[in-house]
Amino acid sequence: MKKVILILIFVLCPLSLSAEWNCVWENDSIISVQKGLNGRIKVWSEIVKNEEGKQVSKRVETHEYYPAGEIKKINQKVYDSKNVLKSERNINHYTDNRPPVVIEQKAVK
Repeated sequence: MKKVILILIFVLCPLSLSAEWNCVWENDSIISVQKGLNGRIKVWSEIVKNEEGKQVSKRVETHEYYPAGEIKKINQKVYDSKNVLKSERNINHYTDNRPPVVIEQKAVK
């Protein structure tokens, strides 16, 4: 059974202050994390909403692992306010001390 953890986070940025120093929230963020049985992250997503509760943007990361547990690849997708894919990239990680490399990057129009 997959564990799904939903975390609501009210993002402090961007946070603006009025002349009376009252806090004014401009965006809220909903973060969702799906983990596998081994406790490792499988899918991480963030939906940013404006003060009216409408989606401003969304980011989804999918993680793949080597058998020993090290991160193998992270796929990152960014969506706009209409949930249309705007960009996607894959970050490949290695086990031989090489730094991570962006192996594919797409700008979707």
